Amino acid sequence: MSGEKARWTGAAAMVFVASLSCAGAQQAPPLPSTTYVIRADHWSPSDEREYRRFITDIGESGCATVDACLHDLRNPYRGTDPPGTVFESDCADFPYVLRFYFAWKRGLPFSYESDVAPRGPAGDLRYDFLGNSVAGRTDVRGGVKSGYAILDEMRDAVSSATYRIDPGLEAPYEQDFYSPAISPKSIRSGTMIYDPNGHVAVVWRVDPNGRIH
Repeated sequence: MSGEKARWTGAAAMVFVASLSCAGAQQAPPLPSTTYVIRADHWSPSDEREYRRFITDIGESGCATVDACLHDLRNPYRGTDPPGTVFESDCADFPYVLRFYFAWKRGLPFSYESDVAPRGPAGDLRYDFLGNSVAGRTDVRGGVKSGYAILDEMRDAVSSATYRIDPGLEAPYEQDFYSPAISPKSIRSGTMIYDPNGHVAVVWRVDPNGRIH
């Protein structure tokens, strides 16, 4: 389902100043606002299909870093990010970064586990033997912050400990994930794979023979 910053404000200001100083030069269309705005009250089946296509396209691009993935030509929203934007994440952040980025660009609501607590003796939450429970959630408000600022906050809150939760545990707060059936109809583009050793991967394709990419 955590330094890493998305840099963009300086580059955007430079483009604006240059457009004013070049009299008669053709002005580029302004970039959309970077503020996260919610335009729907839920994700529709169509949104979910488009998200799976988004993940498939990212996977097929062959990109090796989150920055390369989100700047790749296969990302249909790349043109909305100001020049000089840098995206970063570790493996635990990556699924959240992709999901929120898509939600942001489509005006969709977004909520995430922002805190977890151990179910056993306190230790390293990423490897706790009894797992964790969700101790807090953040429902991201629209019209308040830049999407880049939200990405920074979310990455600071998420780690592989976010995934180390019993699939049936939904108290005191609901978790972000469920355990799907192991079948081609359930495992599809966008499914996350959690390794208890502390690694997370995102599925972007499942072959007819069941091989997962």
